[in-house]
Amino acid sequence: MKRLLLMMCMIALAGCSSYGADQVRDFINDPPGLLKDQEYAQYRKDLNEAERQYLNKEITYAQYLEEKKDIENGYSQQIQERQESLESR
Repeated sequence: MKRLLLMMCMIALAGCSSYGADQVRDFINDPPGLLKDQEYAQYRKDLNEAERQYLNKEITYAQYLEEKKDIENGYSQQIQERQESLESR
């Protein structure tokens, strides 16, 4: 009887811990809208698109590097403007 009770408690704990892990993983992989950095999301989307074009041989490596540099410079400028805006408050 004690073993059965112990076994049921262990199963319940294992179920609860795995359920919580799924919720945390989902929250990390897809945070709510307020926690998303829209500039970074657009930056990653643009970089992925440039990489996709290069891998599909739609653009040359030199074009890919130039596009990547432009995307990174634009993102850096957005971040710098955001920092300056926050510091001025």
